[in-house]
Amino acid sequence: MASPASALFNVELVDLHLEAGSGQEAIQKLCDKLQCAGCLNDSRHFCQLVMAREAISSTALGSGIAFPHARTENVSSLVVAVGRCDHGIPFHENQPPVKLLFVIGTPPTLIHEYLNLVGRLARLLRNEKVRAGLLAASTPEEFVRVLTEST
Repeated sequence: MASPASALFNVELVDLHLEAGSGQEAIQKLCDKLQCAGCLNDSRHFCQLVMAREAISSTALGSGIAFPHARTENVSSLVVAVGRCDHGIPFHENQPPVKLLFVIGTPPTLIHEYLNLVGRLARLLRNEKVRAGLLAASTPEEFVRVLTEST
């Protein structure tokens, strides 16, 4: 049986070869991916909201993981784009490079669902075996399978 999270993770929104020189560049690339997939009304505005949220407090959690996000009318449902960078992306000065980046957009009406998703992902990604599986996945399909079978 598929997990409730499985519907949120689309293989077309997983970039296993994300290359970026900064967290801002990585976020922009994943926002563009959401725009191209028809998930956003305005990629530029959404990215600005995500970066404004990052300026308040980093969403990098340690262990090479970050959950940049924004609440916006730019999306009609909860959306997630994932990027993986094997060598890591410098995200913030005092934190290790990020290897797994989950850019999340949520409409203001779905805050409870957003908090549930982030909580599940944070708990899941604390598991070293799951992180290793995501970092080793060779295809977006395998990445999504590891993620959804673990939730």
